[in-house]
This record gives sequence, C-alpha cells and structure tokens, in this order.
Amino acid sequence: MPVRREPGVVVRVYSGTSGAFRSTTRNYVPVTLIEAALQPDAGFDQDLPLSYNGFLFVVDGEVRVGETLLKAGQVGWLDRGDDVRATSDHAGSLLQIAATTAGARAVLYAGQPQHDPIVSQGPFIADTRDDIVRLYNEYRGGQFERMSHLARAARTT
Repeated sequence: MPVRREPGVVVRVYSGTSGAFRSTTRNYVPVTLIEAALQPDAGFDQDLPLSYNGFLFVVDGEVRVGETLLKAGQVGWLDRGDDVRATSDHAGSLLQIAATTAGARAVLYAGQPQHDPIVSQGPFIADTRDDIVRLYNEYRGGQFERMSHLARAARTT
C-alpha cells in the first residue's frame, strides 16, 4: 500500500489517491480510503472529486477540517451540496485536514454515489424486497457458506 509522507504526516492510501500516491486497489466504483497519522499542528490537503460524499472519523486526538473541529470518536460528514450534479465529475475540492496541538489519527472514506436503490432488513442488504426474501430463504435453507469454510479455502489458495 502506498504511503504518503509529508512533514509530521503519514497517510496510508488503501484505495484511491492522496497527493501523488495512488493505491493499486481496483474497485467497482470510485472510492478513496485513507488513514492519516498527524503529529501536533501538522496538516495536509486531500483532493476529492466534488461528486463524492463520505466521512472523516477521528480515531485519536483532534483535527480541524476547514473550520470544523472534530475530536476522537467524532465523525465529520462530507456533503456534496445540491448543485454538484451540474458540475463536472472531474471537478475537485480540497479538504484541508490539520491536527491540533494533541496530534491525531483519522480515517477518510469517500466515494462516488451510485444512486442505486437499496433495501435492508436484519443482516441483509439487497437491491429489492424480493432479494431480501431470497436471501432469508437461502440462509434458512443452509445455503450460505460458513465462515470457517471460507477461511480454510483462503489458506489453501
């Protein structure tokens, strides 16, 4: 995984890009997932397409995102606004992330909305109510592969 390093900042790029660093992760939809460790008062800029939405979660310390202060355990939601559809998907926005005097660790997850309908019930998420019924029937019928089998198959490959 690529690691972006700047004075007082280490950014691990799990998916998408950060600065000049690009993850090799191949996603079905565009997603940026980074983890940033910031020394006290250090900061960096993160480019994101305007069409993305997502969130920044503060794991430790405090960060200032633009004018907003977030503390450990808090989430800052990225809002695209109502006028984003009228702009180009390639237009970008700059997210300024800086630690306070305490330093910080944060995770940013942002992606391109797919506008696909989703239905959720219990542990299942699907496209339609019929899919939910099918998933429950498969589960009750013992047709779901057990995690222990998946773990064994992963070790042998």
